[in-house]
Amino acid sequence: MPKLGKLFQKLAASIKKLKLRKTAKGNTNKSTTTGVKRPEKNKLKAKPVAVKELPTPSSGVPIRSNPNKTTTILGSYDMDMGRIINKELKYPKTDDFGAKPNNFNVLNVPDSWYKNPEQFWNDYNKPFLDEAIKRGDDIVFATKPTANVLRRDGKLTGFGKEYFYLKEHGYKYNPKTSLMEK
Repeated sequence: MPKLGKLFQKLAASIKKLKLRKTAKGNTNKSTTTGVKRPEKNKLKAKPVAVKELPTPSSGVPIRSNPNKTTTILGSYDMDMGRIINKELKYPKTDDFGAKPNNFNVLNVPDSWYKNPEQFWNDYNKPFLDEAIKRGDDIVFATKPTANVLRRDGKLTGFGKEYFYLKEHGYKYNPKTSLMEK
């Protein structure tokens, strides 16, 4: 029996350590059972943006965040997105494509990650859209999806690829709200 008592004491001490480790503030990137550092999913984190409504973009429809969802904004970089990212949101360079309820989500990775249009689409743009689709984000267009912005020199632009990708996934553009709706 004495051996069993010591075993229970060791087990209780181990459980106590685990509970302390789980409730301790600070390094949340360590496993609570092994102490091994987990690889970080996103190296560059985006902080939530406090803006709830943006000035009206070229679509003519104000962009407002949804209190219950992430609002993903898409559009032509030259016509709208450059201004939205850099001036209005001051959105950081990030690979954090996660949920931001009552806030805005835009694709803005470091410039050095762009090698060519196909690589960028496959590595960043498509996964960004897939996350927005999976979460059921409100997807709003800052730019009207007209022929002259969806194609340039006979080829799809990045915005054109986004538009047709969403259409392939059952979305339809609503010009009154500038939302892509299912």
